[in-house]
Amino acid sequence: MPRPYHKTAFDATRCTGVVAGPIRPPRPYFWHGFRCNAHYALSGKLFVSDVGACPGMLARVKRIACFGEKALPKARWLEGLFQEKAPLYKVESLPQHPPMYPLFLSLKDRVCLVVGGGAVGERKVRKLLAHGALVRLVARELTPWLTDAKNRRLLSYLGPDYDPQQLDGVDLVFAATSDEDLNRRLAEEARNRRVWCNMATAPHLGTCVVPASFRRGPLTIAVATEGLSPAVARRVREKLEEQFGPEWEPCLRFLGELRRRIQGQSRNSAANQELFRKIAELPLTEWIRTQRFSQMIDAVSEVCQGIVPHDQVASLWNKAWNTSC
Repeated sequence: MPRPYHKTAFDATRCTGVVAGPIRPPRPYFWHGFRCNAHYALSGKLFVSDVGACPGMLARVKRIACFGEKALPKARWLEGLFQEKAPLYKVESLPQHPPMYPLFLSLKDRVCLVVGGGAVGERKVRKLLAHGALVRLVARELTPWLTDAKNRRLLSYLGPDYDPQQLDGVDLVFAATSDEDLNRRLAEEARNRRVWCNMATAPHLGTCVVPASFRRGPLTIAVATEGLSPAVARRVREKLEEQFGPEWEPCLRFLGELRRRIQGQSRNSAANQELFRKIAELPLTEWIRTQRFSQMIDAVSEVCQGIVPHDQVASLWNKAWNTSC
């Protein structure tokens, strides 16, 4: 099953409707097939998603990203931050150019148009195909990889020249040519048709940007500056990559297995949430990084208090470890 395409932040000015009320932590929900994920803004935007494996782990990721491992004892500072009173924001008080809305979405069977066949266009096409999109390509010149993809019918080649009619039935368009005027015209025509558009030459003029991101299995961390400085976004991503090593993948897969096992026992939902919180606060990634697996299994079994027996915890960990390797 294709993974959700995790690298897009959208311009909320294209959406209809009114949002008024106190600022609260966002919760995951589905809108027209898009999964909106918990996020936190930090020097631009830092998007964090665990693709549903363990929502309780997101707060821990945010704390580490902001303050490092030393901040972890303050387990619930983020909840307290959002419990403070916040003013109501009415439509007339919104800024002329509101910030972009962080969004993770599934592009499975979505039609995406890429205009431009150079290195940038190839990079867009590769990632779109990897996430299950139906790709249409317009380009005068193609890289060797794009030529091969065209011959293998991995994408639909519409020809060398762009025409506005090529936007018909398109969900998302990427203006990836070296012609800035053409990119601007494409972005304007896409906006008029209410089609999301990413601009390579001037990201801030499009209606969505592609953040710098990386994955650790089910964990995705992406950073964006709303198109103002992609270089800075890459620099922040590189720093975060150092903080979040490969141990996070087996950790999240293990927590996901535990979560499914516990939820299948018809327990009280509030009690389950408290149990998930206690497990997520254990130094699991440190134990995994130093290969202290027995200590980790013992600690998780103790927190579970028989809800998941010790031998089942060990079995779930072995499954998660083997899946990640």
